[in-house]
Amino acid sequence: MRIPNRAGDCRRLAGGFLATAVLTLAPVGHARADCMSDCQGAYFSCTRGFNERDCATQRSICHNRCITSGQPLYGAIAFSDSTGAYGFSYQYRSRGGAERRAVEECTKRGASDCAVKVWFRSCGSLAVGPDNVHGWAHADSKSEARELAVGYCQEQSGGRPCVSKVAVCAIAE
Repeated sequence: MRIPNRAGDCRRLAGGFLATAVLTLAPVGHARADCMSDCQGAYFSCTRGFNERDCATQRSICHNRCITSGQPLYGAIAFSDSTGAYGFSYQYRSRGGAERRAVEECTKRGASDCAVKVWFRSCGSLAVGPDNVHGWAHADSKSEARELAVGYCQEQSGGRPCVSKVAVCAIAE
């Protein structure tokens, strides 16, 4: 018996509808409406037997993609090795803009050595452990990015515990 990967199945459902919608972006007004309808349809299909919250998250991501007409959006996370300060950004139309904002937000927290640790077009996360040991990652979802970042941080810290400080997606959920 196959045990479904509920979040993954939901992503595949929403992704399939999204791919269809993006390919049909001829007249923008109609295409956007079709895209939104496809997102809503994917949501209702997804909620039958799946976690409704995961499905709602994927619907929001799908809606945001419809609104931005498929233009890539970027996010970034910056970190200060000396102070542990961090900053992040999302929904930027350029990688450079996202990186500048993340560093700016980190600097506002009193650090002068903020550096971008990860940039993403999906989701990114930062985890920090003892002595500012840290790990970062990007993945298709916040939870996956968070899990990877914590794992990388724990590898760097010799197995000592790490805490997720931020997990964010380029497209707001």
